[in-house]
Amino acid sequence: MKRIGLLGMIAALAAVLAAAVVYGSAYAPVIEPAKENIEEMWAIEDARQESERPLVTALENNGVPLGYDAASNTFYCTLGLGSKEEWPEIHLTAPGADGVKMVFYDDYTYDWCEDAVREGYSYEVLAYNDTEYSYFYVVFTGLMQVSLTSQEPLDKEDKPARVSVHTSVGALESNARVHHRGGITSYFAKHPYRVEFTRTGDGRNKIYQNVPELGTMNQFVLIPMWYDHALMRDRLSWEIYGELAGEDRPYGARRLSYAEVFVNDCYEGVYLLLEPYDHRAEISKAGVEHAAADTVYCTAPIYEVLDRPTLQGSYTEGRGFALHYPPVKEDPFDDIRDYMEICQTEDDAAFAARVMEQIDLDSLLGYHLFMQGIGLADNVYNNQFIWAAHEDGTTRYRFIPWDMDMTWAEDMHIEWVLDDYSGWLYFPIVDRLLNVNPDNIRARWAQMWKDMRKSVLTTENVEAKLAQYMAELNDTGAAARNAERWSTSSYNVESIELTSFAEVRFELMDRAVEYIASTEGRIPMLTYEAFGNEDGVANEAGEIYGF
Repeated sequence: MKRIGLLGMIAALAAVLAAAVVYGSAYAPVIEPAKENIEEMWAIEDARQESERPLVTALENNGVPLGYDAASNTFYCTLGLGSKEEWPEIHLTAPGADGVKMVFYDDYTYDWCEDAVREGYSYEVLAYNDTEYSYFYVVFTGLMQVSLTSQEPLDKEDKPARVSVHTSVGALESNARVHHRGGITSYFAKHPYRVEFTRTGDGRNKIYQNVPELGTMNQFVLIPMWYDHALMRDRLSWEIYGELAGEDRPYGARRLSYAEVFVNDCYEGVYLLLEPYDHRAEISKAGVEHAAADTVYCTAPIYEVLDRPTLQGSYTEGRGFALHYPPVKEDPFDDIRDYMEICQTEDDAAFAARVMEQIDLDSLLGYHLFMQGIGLADNVYNNQFIWAAHEDGTTRYRFIPWDMDMTWAEDMHIEWVLDDYSGWLYFPIVDRLLNVNPDNIRARWAQMWKDMRKSVLTTENVEAKLAQYMAELNDTGAAARNAERWSTSSYNVESIELTSFAEVRFELMDRAVEYIASTEGRIPMLTYEAFGNEDGVANEAGEIYGF
């Protein structure tokens, strides 16, 4: 009797557990395959009322959350890159959708997987319970997805949020603090974001998280590529920079990926997810003593910098330095004053002596050649990090780019006319140094360019990278969705403008470098006067890039 009673208790417990699975909050119904007989679908509708609200607002594929656009009632399921004809295993469930059943109205298996992903086919799904039914849609893509959810509207102030990063192989869910980043671009409709992972829901205590396919980091930025309908300039710039800078050196290569972004259940299009600089971590690569002593500034229009201390520069109205990494000092701008004095030194010999002593020449010249080579038009008096490093009792300056959206002929100041150096980007401290030419610095600079041309700055390297980007954007349907979202014409992105610019720019730089390295005496194109018109009045380029 005791054994029978025990078996009965076990059976009863099993029934309770089964009921908990079916009716509890963890219940996750599976989307069933399309029915062969369409009349079965009609019968489901006929026996129920159409719901005024969606019955399903969350979906997962093999446990990985899907992005959701509430306005179109569409879920986006990422299958990863490289889809072929055959479909991978797909197990779509709706966590928490108690008492709801789901069935595909459209049979996606009739299509080849690669066609469905590339063309962005939308598959209808019927959801129903005992009394109601509703429809939603599923679109298959290949890119990483990022979802941001906040109780408050996101703006330039930090807001507590939840962030979800999901790929075909895994997902990350975390608390975070999020805000609009950038200057002018933060006011555009497609906002840029900075996301910092936090331990608690109130946005405190930044922590490291493992981002699928990218690795451990404590923050990332989402770059909207608003200026660039080709959606490739930022990524190309950062990957070229990474190959030149290396991975393990301070301020080296960044981890990055394309992502389709959702903000508060609204599809926002294609972004570039990029690991930003963690200044303390990067400076520490030079030695832990640097983290306690060094300072990092960023050149910027100071009227746009709202959240950092700034110092007005002496060269152009309204432009100066924003403090990005401060040591504990009474005057946080003390470390940049030597640099300002160097730039303003009138005597050429004294200027050259101070540059040779206090500037990391490999950093300065490498930055200059990278800037000229890819047409980095907005990274001298804006978006240029200056690292003031303390070494052997001297403050030595190094240079790092940031926010490389004005590149590869995206800005009018870099349209370079053949045999006319009107597209030369004016960087006064470098141009003056080349003109003064201490220790034949021109030869050192020219050799650096030749080394870059052999290894990284080749048209073949650029073309290979762009071919990869086009495949990721076009073959996943993401470029077309982004164009639809923001009313652009780039439903199928092309690389011809960028490859054409690279081919012409690299060859013209070869000629310019050869001209500068082989010329004796002063070179007119390396002076501020080269940026003025025949009346001696600075033209637009001079106003932007001159002293």
